[in-house]
Amino acid sequence: MPPDKNVFYRKYDIDVFDILQENIEHYSTLGTVAVIGDLNGRVGLKADNIVNDTLDKELINSISFIDYVNDSYICNRKSEDIKPPNSFGQRILQLCQSSGLRICNGRFGTDSGKITFNNKNGSSVIDYLLFTQSEMFKCLKSFYVEPFNMYSCHAPIVVELYFKGNNQSYGQCHCNKTKFNIFNWNEGSEDDIRSKLILNTQKFDDLLVNFDENSDIDTCVERLNNLLTDIYEQYTKSEVTYKEQCEFVKMAIKFINLMRTSLGLPMNAKHYIYNIKMH
Repeated sequence: MPPDKNVFYRKYDIDVFDILQENIEHYSTLGTVAVIGDLNGRVGLKADNIVNDTLDKELINSISFIDYVNDSYICNRKSEDIKPPNSFGQRILQLCQSSGLRICNGRFGTDSGKITFNNKNGSSVIDYLLFTQSEMFKCLKSFYVEPFNMYSCHAPIVVELYFKGNNQSYGQCHCNKTKFNIFNWNEGSEDDIRSKLILNTQKFDDLLVNFDENSDIDTCVERLNNLLTDIYEQYTKSEVTYKEQCEFVKMAIKFINLMRTSLGLPMNAKHYIYNIKMH
C-alpha cells in the first residue's frame, strides 16, 4: 500500500482503506479472511479492538436470541515499535474494529512483534498479518518476522497455516517440476560492464528527464529493466534447471496479485517476499 500523502492518491483519487474494507466484507461471506502485507502505517501498542466491549449480563440472560461474544479474551500485543500510531495506523485500527480482523503481530511470541521496516529515517512495524479473530488461533500454526536481508528495507514475514476441508488435506502438496533459466555472471567482465554503463549514460539521463509524478510507474520500471537487460545479458551465461513449484504457493501468489489489482496497485511494486507454508 502506498504511504500516506503519496502521489498515488492524488493521481487516482481513491481511499485504499475503503476499498480494502469492501473486499473484506465481500470475502467474509465466502470464508475466513486474512490481510497480509505492507500497510504503511504504524499502530504502536494501541488496541485494535473495542475496549470494554460487552453487553450487560442481565440483558444477555433475559433475551435468548442474543448470541454475542466479545473479544476481551484476546491477548494483548507486544511490539518493538512502541511509538504512537500515525494517520495510516489509526486507519488500520479502525479497519480492525469495524471488520473484526485482529493484528497478529505481537500475539505469537516475541518474534512476531519485531520491527519489520528499517531505513535511514528510522525503524517501525508497518507490515502486518490481520486475521479473523475467531479463527486466529485455529488456522494459524505460527507467525513470525525473519531477520532483515540485503534485498529490502522490509523484513520477510512468515506465515504457517492449517488448511483442511471437504475430507481433503490441503497440506498434501501436489507439486510439479517447472523449468527455470538461471543466469550467472561471466567471470572477469567487471571492466567491460563498467565501460558499457558509461557509454549508456545518456540513455539513463533520458529516462530520468522523462520521469515525473504523472509518469506511469510500470512503464518506467519496464524501460529501466529493458535498458539494463540490453547491457548485462551479453556478460551472463544461462543454465536451465528444474524446480519443484508448489501449487499452493502459486495459488497464494495469484491471490496476492488479485488483491493488488483490486486496490489498483502496480503489479511489479513488490518490496519483499511472503513465505507461506501450508500444512
